[in-house]
Order: sequence, then structure tokens, then C-alpha cells
Amino acid sequence: MVLNHHARNTVFTCLDFEYGFRSADQAENESLKRVFVGSKHGMVFQVNYANETLEATYKTNDAAIYSIAVNDAFCVTGSEDTYLRIWPLDFQEFFMEAQHEGTVSTVDISPDGLKVVCGTTYGSIGILDKSNQNYKTLLRSHTAEILAADFHRQKNNIITVSRDRTIRLWDIETNDQVSEFSATTDQPLCVSAHPTLPIFAVGFESGKMNIFDIDTTEVVDQFSQFNKPIKSLSYDATGRILIACCQDGSTSVHNATRQHLPIKMMHLELVPEFVHIAFSEQVMGDLDGDSQKFAVMGDYGNNILIYDTDSFLVLHHIQVNHVVKSFKFANNNRDIVVVTKDCKVRFYSLLKYEGIFLREVANCHRGSITGSTISANSGYMLTGGEDNMIKLWDYEAQKTVPYYFQSFIGHTYPVNQIMFNPKDNS
Repeated sequence: MVLNHHARNTVFTCLDFEYGFRSADQAENESLKRVFVGSKHGMVFQVNYANETLEATYKTNDAAIYSIAVNDAFCVTGSEDTYLRIWPLDFQEFFMEAQHEGTVSTVDISPDGLKVVCGTTYGSIGILDKSNQNYKTLLRSHTAEILAADFHRQKNNIITVSRDRTIRLWDIETNDQVSEFSATTDQPLCVSAHPTLPIFAVGFESGKMNIFDIDTTEVVDQFSQFNKPIKSLSYDATGRILIACCQDGSTSVHNATRQHLPIKMMHLELVPEFVHIAFSEQVMGDLDGDSQKFAVMGDYGNNILIYDTDSFLVLHHIQVNHVVKSFKFANNNRDIVVVTKDCKVRFYSLLKYEGIFLREVANCHRGSITGSTISANSGYMLTGGEDNMIKLWDYEAQKTVPYYFQSFIGHTYPVNQIMFNPKDNS
């Protein structure tokens, strides 16, 4: 097909066929075989593919057109300028438009012509109802890998941070996105929700830690104790203490009741491969009375240090003799469950200072274990792995029958983090 001057520097991005015309005249039917093609310069080309001629060109906007859909009455375009527009077939002037948060990358029209569905590069899918001009967002999502997540019990939300440099809050009941924070200049890496107040903490690649207020959608506190990425942070069960840990194993302790002011710094001489923080649960009658404990990685990353949250004295020093990836206190606070780099889950009792090795489960996944957690009733353990699988283990049965688990498949990518719903204690 000869395009003449239109062929110069023109990049075609999308196309759709006009359909629906029927005529008793065969020649007329042939003349109505058209395809509409969008370009990177905002042009729509009307081409008759029966006789291979360019019938018309229309300048719709200055931004690239990335999606187009046509029926027998109108044409829909989605463009880089974030607008979805509905045009008559002469393209004189659009009669409806809807602005989105990102580039409209795909559009389609329902068979009855009353609804238009569109998707964006921002990870959302929505429907425009032409009959009443209402727009409804059906789905929102991150546009890149989710790095970390946490529950916010007071707000009944899940907080996620992603490589798309957004922090999003999702309603647990409806699965709808309820709020969003952007971090365009700094990559968020980890998150922890306050157990009682409408705030949460996020650690960033620059070493900064921000405290966000959910109600006001503002940053209420900001700290720069580190010059390396913050890889882990966590509130204790009471919300009194927040601990952040950076890539080299250095740890900062913050008083969450006094504007998160830092009260203690702890450093390691030998940098571990992984860093992690875990708090014990708030359980009456545990080994140390009502006091809580927290665990951090030790030198080399093959041992764990467990501190008292009030005195900051070392209560336990557990030598794992394997590279440790993560750990979590069992909910009775008498055991600690350790995940190692060589795909093992090891169980230790805290009856002694150095811990007592109880048992291990080896080769839990094909590849490394990327996430683990224990249910609130200590009846089950969940693990996620590089094999894209989630496994549910009977926590008590592991004492006598290893590898007693149920597998859940179907994930496209490795599971980065896994959690039980804290409001479901069954």
C-alpha cells in the first residue's frame, strides 16, 4: 500500500477492523472493508483493505495512540496522554472522554456498543458506560514486583510496596485499593504497620525511613540513620518500639510512643548476607514474664541474637551454623523457627541461652525459601519458594511426621512474602 509522505517517520502502534455493515450490493460491501490504524504521532489512518487504498487520515491528538477499537457506529482510542476518547467515524470531534492515571494501553467495545473496557499501564482496568457516562474501576494492581507487605489491623488493610515505587493500601474485605503513596525518587523496600495507630513505617533504598499517616496521607516523621538500604523493619506487638535494619546489619531502635525518636543503635563487625528482624508475640505467662523479645541477625549471618525489649540485654545467642535468611518466633514464644539459605527450616527451643535444636525440615522447595509464617494458633506454617509454590505445613505433625504438607500451585512468579490473616485465628 502506498502511503506517500505519511510513510516518513511514522510508527504504527495499533489497529482494528470496522465491521457490522451489510448490503445487498456486493460492490458496496467491498468498499466498506476498512481498517483503522493508530500511530505514535496521534494520527488515525483509515485504510480500505479490499482495494488497498488509504482513504483518509485524522489527527486526533498530539500523543501516541496505543489502542483502538471500532464498531459500526464509533471509534474508541486510548493514548499516551492518559485519555480514553470516543469518536464518531468522521473523527470531527470526540463526544466522550475519560482521563486515567496512566497511558491507556488497551480498549475494547461490548457487543451492544454500550460499554467500553480499558486497561492502563498503571495497572488498572475500568469500564465506561456510555448510556449514563459512569466510569467504574474494576481492578487496580502494582505494575512491577511486590517487595513486601504487611497487615494494618486497625484499618483492616494490606499495605504493599513495589518496584514501581508506589506504596498501596488494599481493603481486606473488598480487595479494592483504598489509598496510594508515591516515592518517585527513592525505592521503597520494606514496610511495617503499627498495631493500633493509623500509621505505618517504610524503609527505602537510600537508607531513609518514613512514617506515613493513613488518615492524612502525609509523611509525619522521617529518619536518616543509615546510608545503605533498609532491608527490614518491624513494630513490636504493643506498638512501643520500632526497629529498622539496614543492609550491613546495623540496627536502629526507635521509641514509637515519642515521635519515633531513635534510642539505640547496634552494629555488626562482620556483614551478614541477609538481614531480618522478628518480635515475639505478646503472650502472658511466657518464659520472661510479660516482657517481649526481639531477634536480629548476628555476625556472618549464621547466628541469631535475641534481646529483651526493655533492657536490651542478650537473652539468647543461637548458633545455626548455616546462612540464615529469616526467622520467626512461634506464637508460644518458647520456640524460634529459622529459614536457612540451603532451603531448610530449623526449629530451636529457647529453654537455654544458646537454644536447643529440636528438628529440621530439609528441601522444602525447589530452590530457596522466599517467605514463611506461622498461624496465630501455632497450628500451621506457610512457606513460599522460588518454585512458585505455597506449602501449608501441619506445625505439630512436623515433630513426628516430616514433610506433612499441602501444596498450592498456580503462581506465575516466586512468592516474596506470605502471611496469615491476623483477624482469622481459627
